Amino acid sequence: MVQVLSEHPTLWDDVAAERVSASDVVEGVLRYRSAVTGVGRTPSEPVAVGGTTLVPGDSVFLSVWSANPDEKIFPAAEHLDPVQGAVAPHIAFGHGAHHCLGAALARAELQEGLTALVARLECPTIAAGSVWRPPLGINGPERLPIRFRARS
Repeated sequence: MVQVLSEHPTLWDDVAAERVSASDVVEGVLRYRSAVTGVGRTPSEPVAVGGTTLVPGDSVFLSVWSANPDEKIFPAAEHLDPVQGAVAPHIAFGHGAHHCLGAALARAELQEGLTALVARLECPTIAAGSVWRPPLGINGPERLPIRFRARS
């Protein structure tokens, strides 16, 4: 979330000034760039998908990064917009029977963390030398050099 918001300093300052809620920004970031990039599934019974029938034992990898920017649901999907994340559902934490049990805790931690960071720090910048894991399953930095200044 810090990396994404480092590219949107106005949004960082809007949260600090309480013009935008931390909750809405968290939902926007979860939709825009979820840490979970995809999930694997194995059907328990035959299911037809796009002209193909999947049978028990087949393996399928479903892309969250493909679903969350669906322009049928999010009209400006390629943009980080806290309103889009708050209004329409995203699948950053899964869906239905596969919804993450820790989603409420993760949201609370992200909201409280963001609120604390924007209150104390100017919008951070990411220095050269970032190294990211491949976007397979769960994505994140292996090394993320961050530069920041304390708010005056």
